[in-house]
Amino acid sequence: MKPYVYKIVSKKSEFYYGVRWCYDGDPINDLWKNYFTSSTVIHNLINKNGVDYFKPEIIKVFGCKKEALAYEYSLIKESIDDELCLNRALGKCTIWDDELKNKVSYSVKKLWENEEYRDTQRKKRSKELNHNFKLPSWRNVNSDIDSWLNVPKIYTDYIKEGWDLNKYGYGRSYLVKRYGIKEGTSRCLIDKFKDGWNPKEDKDFNMFLSEHINARMVEIGRHDKKFVALFGNE
Repeated sequence: MKPYVYKIVSKKSEFYYGVRWCYDGDPINDLWKNYFTSSTVIHNLINKNGVDYFKPEIIKVFGCKKEALAYEYSLIKESIDDELCLNRALGKCTIWDDELKNKVSYSVKKLWENEEYRDTQRKKRSKELNHNFKLPSWRNVNSDIDSWLNVPKIYTDYIKEGWDLNKYGYGRSYLVKRYGIKEGTSRCLIDKFKDGWNPKEDKDFNMFLSEHINARMVEIGRHDKKFVALFGNE
């Protein structure tokens, strides 16, 4: 068993990069025989078009998974903005094994032993230094309004298409790529959807939508003769 990086290409020239390191036997007897990626997007296309819709290719075999992961990451990073690329995230570049978890835990504990650091962190979460104290995400002073105005459409697709946010494929990069929203907004949305948040039932969010939609209508109206004729000058 050796880690390998692969590429699959559809009959429409869509492509997907992946990495595999936990399997039995040789790569050639694994890819597209026992293993068909972990991507929900790819599985949906296979269910719709059949397994022959994709042509598999083993790009490179490695001696360890870290090298394979790094290579997969570089390939996806070069292609993620391509419309034909079916990858929704920059690979599985971080492996949260026990060693890494222990390192992170140790680092955090060392930081919290510093009284000055603890005091700074508390202040950042207080009204004293946090301008977004207790504000909903869409009213965050650093939030992207255009991204949040896209949320009703995104939520409708999420329900209609039955996204499984716990499966690989429906992550931050997927939302950024499909809807053109900011990464911070996409990260927040995924957390909210997982918690059962429904934007249609959130009074403040709907008020936020109305405020900005009305403001934009007025702004458009100032420069639109038909709008001014109907509603008058502001």
